[in-house]
Amino acid sequence: MVSVNGPINKHFMGRSFVAPPGKSPKGYHDVYVNIGLGLKACQMFPPYLPILEPACNAAQYDGLMEALKNKMKADAQDPCAIKCAVMLAACTGCVCFARSVS
Repeated sequence: MVSVNGPINKHFMGRSFVAPPGKSPKGYHDVYVNIGLGLKACQMFPPYLPILEPACNAAQYDGLMEALKNKMKADAQDPCAIKCAVMLAACTGCVCFARSVS
């Protein structure tokens, strides 16, 4: 996957697992999911794995993934807009700095 800023490291994207023992409140099993970045087209949604069974069943997990996909589709940032904002901030900062020095 490549974004405006270059290649994206997908090594840890698209993973899900149950929280280690002692990390969840008593009687609960938390599921940790790493879908990737909050930029458009920079997510990987992992499939359900049977090891997640203590925390949720396949239907619950699929519902969660569908809700996350809808949220990312609606609210994910455009990588181009992020890069433009960073460049604009850098240019504006330079102009303000030059005025305050002179």
